Amino acid sequence: MCWFLSVIYPHDSMAIFDYNRVIKSCPLSTPELIAKLEPNFTVTPVARPAQPEPTSPEADITPKHYAKPSHKRQFAMYRDGQWYHLELTAPVDESDPVKNIDSQILTDLVLEPVLGIHDLRTHPNVAFVGGDRGLQEMEAKTDAMREQGA
Repeated sequence: MCWFLSVIYPHDSMAIFDYNRVIKSCPLSTPELIAKLEPNFTVTPVARPAQPEPTSPEADITPKHYAKPSHKRQFAMYRDGQWYHLELTAPVDESDPVKNIDSQILTDLVLEPVLGIHDLRTHPNVAFVGGDRGLQEMEAKTDAMREQGA
């Protein structure tokens, strides 16, 4: 006989948080980096809204941010004080479920070939910002590193 522990939650009581990667230093200039991304992505600057979005106590538990990707295979990149959306244009092997995960697409098309990062867990140039802290924290961390000359 086998027993399995299980819990059921209503869909509106759950959230899947982002797990954002911060690259501490990049040897490429912003135009060089965008040029390396363009064979696989459409890269578009994201306009900062004139007024911040209002928040309410009933809002989602994940912090809101104007640059947060809105759908699968859209990524956000923050570089030199500017947010960019990256829309995947390269084909993905639909028969491989792992290759279809956004984080794996990012690894396969950006982190490994463009930035030379092969192991996210141990690479000294990679830091993480959990999604519960939002893109605002990622922006602040990146700006602080840029000011320190990292």
